[in-house]
Amino acid sequence: MVSKSRLGGFVDGIVAVVMTIMLLEFRIPESGLLMDFLRNNLVYMIAYILSFIYVTTSWFNQQYMLTNAERVTRRIYVSTMLWILSLSLLPVLAAWTGRTIDLFDHLGSTAPKTPALLFMAMIGLWG
Repeated sequence: MVSKSRLGGFVDGIVAVVMTIMLLEFRIPESGLLMDFLRNNLVYMIAYILSFIYVTTSWFNQQYMLTNAERVTRRIYVSTMLWILSLSLLPVLAAWTGRTIDLFDHLGSTAPKTPALLFMAMIGLWG
């Protein structure tokens, strides 16, 4: 099986990539106006903040679990890989939600609901 340090390093690398991808999803406006940035990114910023909180909290919990484990069992390995699988979907769901909901257009009431519902379901399942 894999050692605790190798699994911890693998998880650290995946988390770093996921957080970088999430950060790169912000759309930079042509103008230097803060309102243009917020208009383009407000929903995604909310999704990003929720995702950031989840990723950092669950990363800490995973590292804590590895520290307290005597060895990496098959169950720990499989649960870690399932967590990483769900974690890798986070940038896609956050970006999809941020791109399809415009809070400045009737508070987003005309936007498709599927992206936001999937994003909220993912966060809820992790809880």
